[in-house]
Amino acid sequence: MTDIDGAYNTDLLGLLHSARKHGAQAYTGTSTLSDIVNAVGDYGHLPTLIEQVRKDFNDFKYKIQTPGSSVSQTMDKLVNIWLLQQDLLSGNKFDDFIVINFTIIKGKPYFDVHPGRTRLYFHNSYFDRVKVLFLDYSNTITEGGIFKLTTLNDQDCRNFKHTEYRLTDNWHLEQMPINHLLVQPNKNEQWHWPALQESVKFELRYTNNLLTNITANNKSFMDYVDYVWKINTNVI
Repeated sequence: MTDIDGAYNTDLLGLLHSARKHGAQAYTGTSTLSDIVNAVGDYGHLPTLIEQVRKDFNDFKYKIQTPGSSVSQTMDKLVNIWLLQQDLLSGNKFDDFIVINFTIIKGKPYFDVHPGRTRLYFHNSYFDRVKVLFLDYSNTITEGGIFKLTTLNDQDCRNFKHTEYRLTDNWHLEQMPINHLLVQPNKNEQWHWPALQESVKFELRYTNNLLTNITANNKSFMDYVDYVWKINTNVI
């Protein structure tokens, strides 16, 4: 991860205080990944990712990502997803917050998800509820709703797993066009190619000229089944 000037480390309590300085009300809740995707839109859309993979691979049937250097942004994304897949296959769960930023400008709602975008690709293969940290910059949200939100107060922070975050103030994105708090996991590299212990070979496999499978190190990774792309979370 390339560090950002002015970024700083803190825990959940520090994140809460920083969110307040940006005018946001913080809530915690739980949700399925599919409900998050349906609510925020534009994230976790596997067909779009598959098309990016096809273009990135061009005429190559496979590409190899080594621990030594980045190949492309598309390969970075595949590595991120693969590392999450491997973590699930080892018996772990998605335990960290998915952070959702929200505001309303001239009646139009805006969402941004970070961290958590990559996990949303699992929306049709991972069905346990996940923790949500909802930062409302519009100050219009109430408790409850599909995310079962409750207000996060200082004393509540001790009830959650201790996590270090890397924060940047006054961030600005097209999908969140206000100054807001950029939240990153402090150990962001654990889900990127520098964390690889060995190379990973991603291979595209076709059936009757139709891309139907992507394998990673010759094991099932993503499959096209019943006209739907899914990440395989049941590899034996």
